[in-house]
Amino acid sequence: MRPKLLGRGLVYRRQRLKACGSALKTLAPVTVFAMTVLVASALQAKTNSAGTTISATVTSAGHATDTYPWTIQKTADPATQDVASGSNGTVTWTITVSKGAANSTAYFDGQICVTNTGGQPTQNLAIQAQLSKPPSSAILATSAVDVSAHPVLAAGETSCYPFQIAVPAGSITPGATYKITALATITNRSGKVGTPTGVSAKAAVKLPSPTVVNGTIMVSDTNGQTFNFSASGSQSYQQVVQCSTAHDDSQTLNNTATITATGQMAQATASVTCTARTISGTGAVHYFTEASTSETASSPIDFSTSAVEALVPDGSGGFQSYPGTGASGTFSVPNVPPGQYMLRVGNTYVVTDVNAVDLGNSANGRPTAAVVTQNSLVNVGVGNLKPWQSGDFLEFYAPGAGDWDFGTERFANSGGPFDGDTSVSLSINLRALVGNSPPFHHIDSTAGDHAYLVQLSQQTTSSGTTYFALTRTFALPLFSSVDGGSVSAGDYPPNTFDDITPTNSINVDFRGSQFLAALTADGNPNQTFTSALYGSESVPGTPAYAFNVVSADQLLVFLPTDGSDVTTGTMSYPPLVFPPNITYLYWGDFRDVRFQSQVTYQLPGTVSGTNFVNGLFWTIAGQPELVVPPLAAPRTIKVDGANFFSDQTLAGLNPTITWSPPAIGVDNGIFAYYRLTIYELDVNAANNKTTRGPVIATLHTPNTSIVLLPSFLQSGRTYVLVLEALGGTGYPPLDIAKPLQGRVDTVSVMVSSGILTAP
Repeated sequence: MRPKLLGRGLVYRRQRLKACGSALKTLAPVTVFAMTVLVASALQAKTNSAGTTISATVTSAGHATDTYPWTIQKTADPATQDVASGSNGTVTWTITVSKGAANSTAYFDGQICVTNTGGQPTQNLAIQAQLSKPPSSAILATSAVDVSAHPVLAAGETSCYPFQIAVPAGSITPGATYKITALATITNRSGKVGTPTGVSAKAAVKLPSPTVVNGTIMVSDTNGQTFNFSASGSQSYQQVVQCSTAHDDSQTLNNTATITATGQMAQATASVTCTARTISGTGAVHYFTEASTSETASSPIDFSTSAVEALVPDGSGGFQSYPGTGASGTFSVPNVPPGQYMLRVGNTYVVTDVNAVDLGNSANGRPTAAVVTQNSLVNVGVGNLKPWQSGDFLEFYAPGAGDWDFGTERFANSGGPFDGDTSVSLSINLRALVGNSPPFHHIDSTAGDHAYLVQLSQQTTSSGTTYFALTRTFALPLFSSVDGGSVSAGDYPPNTFDDITPTNSINVDFRGSQFLAALTADGNPNQTFTSALYGSESVPGTPAYAFNVVSADQLLVFLPTDGSDVTTGTMSYPPLVFPPNITYLYWGDFRDVRFQSQVTYQLPGTVSGTNFVNGLFWTIAGQPELVVPPLAAPRTIKVDGANFFSDQTLAGLNPTITWSPPAIGVDNGIFAYYRLTIYELDVNAANNKTTRGPVIATLHTPNTSIVLLPSFLQSGRTYVLVLEALGGTGYPPLDIAKPLQGRVDTVSVMVSSGILTAP
């Protein structure tokens, strides 16, 4: 187009362009460098009745990408292995990746805008984009632009058309400036009607540095492992395979590694065969005294005379026996196949799939303490009682001998103490203690034994709740008891109780309604609720084993069993302390919660029955103020499909006991396993009373059913089964492989059956 001369300069006639509606096309991920150049070619001629004129602009941006290819492999070492059951196998998984050379690509994109500057609609509009790289004028690439979205421009109309043109691989130079030339033609240009002619527009655009794709990758696998790679290489890790928990004789481990960005996968497989295993076990009595916070002695349990075997389900309702042997402190069963089995040691049975079981327990005292075989008296008089009132009580304990008694005031001479008394004289019979079960042991000062006497006094909170708190303590002078004889531990004076100052306090919110509801819903319908309490106890050595050892009460509050919710009000009580001349005194404390009932069993023709305790029993390391049941009893208990709580004659000598998990304690992880104890009922021929006979067997299982062995029951005999749900409210979780080790933070909920008669 020829320029008009205006004044002293040359200008071009400007045409107002309509705003372009199409957006700049972008591709991700890319680095964008954009530049817009308007070149108005001088091809605008006069319009005539047959033709029109056009103008064009081009806007463009450059894009460059370096994409790295990867390959991946996964291997397992060893691919196959045999591992003895009871041992662990190890598989080493290795991920190997290779990084290839970058694949470089580049392109320019943007839009070409064409304006009809004449008076007639355009005909046969065509646009071509050309790429060159100055200073060379050689065309590197061309691209036909799609105008189908708007092929005809009305007079004065502008439309923009997107384009993209690739840079040939050999011509990619990041940082270099490229030229984009847009050629727009029509076939009805004024003066050239019938011949494709038009205008051109140019843009100079710099190609940016490339965006790197997959320069670094993440690999994840089905074991939850993740690794990052920025170069070729390998990463390995080990997986431990526990044959002790295998339920089949072989395990196939499939492992897939995946490059997360590309989805490429590699798989490897390892096969582990678990060979026959040996079940091993240990057992010792661990002794604690107030001399240390850890055990002071241990004594191995003699398993040499106990029946030892592993009973493996045979698939037809019976068991295959694998015999074992016992020794002092140990036992073993060889050649037990993988999977769950029932371990028998004496009359203790444990259903498990682990290979090591500990049947040890804990106790106070010494392994060498002499057993009391005859009435043996300890005579002692003590002054400075807190003035006695009805309901107060005394407790006596000798941790070194493992002796414990409560209600010790019953040994008072002359029938005392009486209300208002401030001293007491006692003749304590070591053969008649009620705190723990026989056998009782002699107290031996030469072995370091100490004996203690304490008083708990009745008190009342501001809200009217009656409770009992420790008020006096007395460490008896050293003495050694005599079997069948008596010994003096001094008299008053000079013996006097020490007054203890209460420094602890608690206000307990006891939800009796929740306890009653839980124990009624799944309990024996013939039970009678007898007592509920909250207490703070101290035990010598460590509280870790709770009631497996002697315990001394610091606080006791007896609560209603009618379902009433009680907020006690503030109760004050002291820690357990003794005079400073007892230089090696270590006691730990815990909390005791109970809501218990009893079921009475009376055989036909007898004059009275015997009672079995049911209910909830909970020891706690902490000091909860809100007290609700953490666990409930097993539900819907059946004996060969019949109601567990009904008196009945069994269908056979090996009934199946089934039940459902507790309604409370499963979802929160408290529940651990079940314990079933088989008792025989007997008749005392001397007085014709129903009595509780020996324990036939105690079975521990994680399952919700168990088949009784035919050897448990004898035809014509009568039995009562007690089923417990056991759980842990602390850490670590309760372990069925250590079923006899009492511990704090344990809860038990037990129910007893009806009278079961063996056919």
